[in-house]
Amino acid sequence: MAWRCLSRVCLALFALAMGLALHANVETVSAQSGETVTTALQPGLNLAGWTEPEAPAAAIFEVVPALEAVYAWDAENQRYRLAIRTDAGLLGDLETLTPGMGLWLWLGGTGAFKWKRPLVGEASLVRLRSGWNFVAWSGEDGAPTDHSLGQIEGILASVAGGGGRALLTLTRGGAFWVKVSVDRDWPQQLEPPRHRRLIKGLVTDLSGNPEAGVSVAWLSTLDRDRHGEIAGKEVRDVTGSDGSFEIMVPRGHHRIAVILGGTNGYYEYQRGLTPFLQKATRIDTQDFSVSGILIRYGVITVNITGLRRGEELRVGLQEGGSTYYVSAASHVEFMAPQGTFLIGVYCPDFRLVGYFDGDGGLVNDSQQAAPIIMEGADISLALSVSAATTCR
Repeated sequence: MAWRCLSRVCLALFALAMGLALHANVETVSAQSGETVTTALQPGLNLAGWTEPEAPAAAIFEVVPALEAVYAWDAENQRYRLAIRTDAGLLGDLETLTPGMGLWLWLGGTGAFKWKRPLVGEASLVRLRSGWNFVAWSGEDGAPTDHSLGQIEGILASVAGGGGRALLTLTRGGAFWVKVSVDRDWPQQLEPPRHRRLIKGLVTDLSGNPEAGVSVAWLSTLDRDRHGEIAGKEVRDVTGSDGSFEIMVPRGHHRIAVILGGTNGYYEYQRGLTPFLQKATRIDTQDFSVSGILIRYGVITVNITGLRRGEELRVGLQEGGSTYYVSAASHVEFMAPQGTFLIGVYCPDFRLVGYFDGDGGLVNDSQQAAPIIMEGADISLALSVSAATTCR
């Protein structure tokens, strides 16, 4: 029975060696604190990387009970090596598993197996040899392939997934093909191509707590229409649980937008955010990538009652001589830094209806308006426009 399974293994691996595209059903589970990685192995052929310290080939058979065969690529000699489980022990010429090595794994049985293993630092330093290399990826899970390979861009001839498929993103703990023109040690870090730069940073509230799930964009044009919206927003990342973001931009000078629902804020160096595009800090990425960007904001929520059907009003957040407008609705939000602001209601043609008076109503004089002071906590206001003057 064992030899019947192994003959299927050999046939499959022979087909692989001949360059046929075989399907590898691999699901990656996020690594914990960068110390472990878990790959869900399915019955049949799988791709996975060896991310543990150097070990004899027998080590992987001990931790994966249904494993019948392991196939690896010897980049030094540009040939395959194989280890097969038999009743008498292992057969084949694959003797050692090294950190950063890509593997083809053949599992018997009918059930999946979750292979959790250490992710050591040595696995992220891959020794590439001229020609084809089958390597593990120990960098960021889901990283775009185009800038993950930035450090070897000058020697890179080809890159492909299992069976030669196109590879758009890289899976942590997975394996893929890389062909290079010369030998090179490759530290696997996200590195943009030469004509691109990275902007990295954090988004937090005014108390320093991370804001997860916030969209971050760079502006490909600085045009702004009269409604306060910006043209050319290109969403590049959504902040993680730690509030971090990373976006790739062309060389040049860029403004960064943070998008919350239907409102925007913009990175500003001194306060962390501004509601006003014209006050946004321009980030210089002409020569270098930029890290350490800190975007800090609070949220001012205005709950509006008394809006008449078909009435098109605007609500504005004003600081000094600048105002950011949004369309009036029962619930509107503004992103704001620490500071003092006024809330105004406006006609569609931007004529003033009135300022928030602090008691839920409107006044015509800005000197009588209630100042909205953003310090640490978010602010929620109730505003009635039932007595507002008509915009006709």
